[in-house]
Amino acid sequence: MAFMMGETRPRKLPAGWYPRSAGGVLEAVAEFEIRAEQFEHAGAAAAVVVPHAGWTFSGALAYAALRALPQRVRCVVVVGGHLRPGDPVLVAPEDRFETPLGSLAAATELRAEVRRRLECRDDRDPDNSVEVQLPLVKRLFPETEVLYLRAPPDKQAIELAETLAELDGARDGALVVVGSTDLTHYGPNFGFTSHGSASQAIDWVKGENDRRAIDPLLRLEPQLAIDQALRYRAACSMGAGACAAQFARLRGAGVARLIGHYTSFDLIGGDTIVGYAGITFEYEVEPPERPA
Repeated sequence: MAFMMGETRPRKLPAGWYPRSAGGVLEAVAEFEIRAEQFEHAGAAAAVVVPHAGWTFSGALAYAALRALPQRVRCVVVVGGHLRPGDPVLVAPEDRFETPLGSLAAATELRAEVRRRLECRDDRDPDNSVEVQLPLVKRLFPETEVLYLRAPPDKQAIELAETLAELDGARDGALVVVGSTDLTHYGPNFGFTSHGSASQAIDWVKGENDRRAIDPLLRLEPQLAIDQALRYRAACSMGAGACAAQFARLRGAGVARLIGHYTSFDLIGGDTIVGYAGITFEYEVEPPERPA
C-alpha cells in the first residue's frame, strides 16, 4: 500500500531503546550533557559517526558526537544501515517522523533530488539505526528537516555521499550527515567466537578488530573502512559510516577525531561484545556560515 502525502512515520521501537515520554527523553539528555564531558571536545563538524544501540549503552556517546554539528543547519541527513552489500539505498517516504519531543519534518525536496539521482527504494521496516537518533536530533535541532536513509556497505554508500555533497554545495552548506554505525558484534549470539569467551576476547575486539573499522574512517578512507568491516566483521552498518566520511572529505572537513570508543562488555560484562565509537569530521578552520 502506498504512503499518503503528509503521513507521519510512527515510533516503531519499544521503550527499551529510548524513553517513551518527552520527560523521559529530557531527563536522559540532561544526563548525557553531564556525561559528554568525558568525551574529547570536538570542533564544528560537517558529519559524524554515531553508535545505534539503545540509549543505555550508546546514547551519551551519540549525543556527544551530534553536539559537534553546527546548530544553524537546515537538514540533518541520518544514514543508517543493517543492509547487505548489493541491497538498494533505502529512503523513508513519510513526510514527518514521530519523536517523544514532537515530530520532525522530512526534507522532501532533498529526498526528491536523491531519488532522482540514485536508485532508491522505500524503507517501510522498523530499524533502530536511524530511529534511535531522531529524538536526539529533535532535541538539538528542533526546527531542522531530516532525510531518513539507509545505505548498504558497498559503493552505493560512496555514491550517496557524493550526491549529498553535490547537493549540499548547491545549497551553500545547508546539510550535515550522521552515519549510524556500530562496531564488532562478538559472541555466541552472533556466531563469532574465534578468540574465546568475551572476557578472553575483549582486548582483541577493542584494540584490534574495532580499530580495523575505526582507523580507515579516521584517515578518511571510506572504501577501506567498508572492505575491512566486511572482511573482519569489524562493524555493523559501515555503509553509513563510510557515507559520513566521504561526505565530510568532499565538503572539506579534513580533521577526523575519535571522541569516544567503548563496548557493551565494558558496561555490563556478559558473554557478548558490541563496540561503539563516536567520530567527528571537523573543519580545520571555521566552517562556512550556515543558512538560518
